[in-house]
Amino acid sequence: MKLQVSQITLEADRIISIKLRSPSGEELPPWQPGAHLEIDVLGRFLRHYSLCGDLADRQHYSIAVLRELSGRGGSQAIHDSLRVGALLDVRRVANHFQLVDAPFYNFVAGGIGITPIISMVEHVNTLGRPWRLTYAGRCRSDMAFVDRLCALDGQVRIVETGAAVLVLEEVLDAAPGLTFACGPAGMLDALGQRCELLGMSDRLVVERFKAAPIIGVDAEQPFDAVISSSGQTITVPAQESLLQCLLDAGCRCLFSCREGTCGSCEVGVIEGELIHRDAVLSEAERLQGDRMLPCVSRAKGRVVLDL
Repeated sequence: MKLQVSQITLEADRIISIKLRSPSGEELPPWQPGAHLEIDVLGRFLRHYSLCGDLADRQHYSIAVLRELSGRGGSQAIHDSLRVGALLDVRRVANHFQLVDAPFYNFVAGGIGITPIISMVEHVNTLGRPWRLTYAGRCRSDMAFVDRLCALDGQVRIVETGAAVLVLEEVLDAAPGLTFACGPAGMLDALGQRCELLGMSDRLVVERFKAAPIIGVDAEQPFDAVISSSGQTITVPAQESLLQCLLDAGCRCLFSCREGTCGSCEVGVIEGELIHRDAVLSEAERLQGDRMLPCVSRAKGRVVLDL
């Protein structure tokens, strides 16, 4: 669908929020906390931005964009070129970071990672459920939505010493319920390690901006992919992605980011030992072994795909 930019607001240093509406004034499809939009940025970049507006507002979608100084150009194009009245192609609304029921919600956000978290916080607050938020950044002027969050009824802790140096004992040790976290890789890795030590890995739900790097001996080995419908076997070289090999072999595959963050290319798996490197599937979904993201994930020896 095409959506029109109706408002652009400076929320913090290098962060703008963008409000989108239907050009015809129609209601927009409903969405749930943690969802994101897949947007074609000015016909040059396909990017994913978390929805961070009001769930009850069916006339608008809101996103926030950080100008990435070392990025690939998508955020800089938005900051430099996007204007009120412009039309954007929105491919879909998707949600790989779903808010599930819990007796208590412990939210952790680092920097621009607040964007999927804020809709969760506001929804839980509206329901009257108990929650707390630890929100970290380099300094307060870099952090979007601080005043909006502090106006809510829960416990909000603002940490201005940087997301990578959170005192994890204070964030996690006494945390009941579930922890939902989004932010820099270093912060999420540290949270995951701390949760593992505490025996509470199953109580941590994260969303990453980038998939984990492919490391280890198994990741460097070629493997075979079998197309179940035709029996065709495709050999995937060590330095080539399964997705690219499928496309080269003429398979019709949906894809978008090629980085393991959007979930567009997910395929079913009938058989095989998988090496997951995406930032989409939960630990429970990985353990099931019946799906993978071929843009970044691999297999050991041989995998049979439900294609």
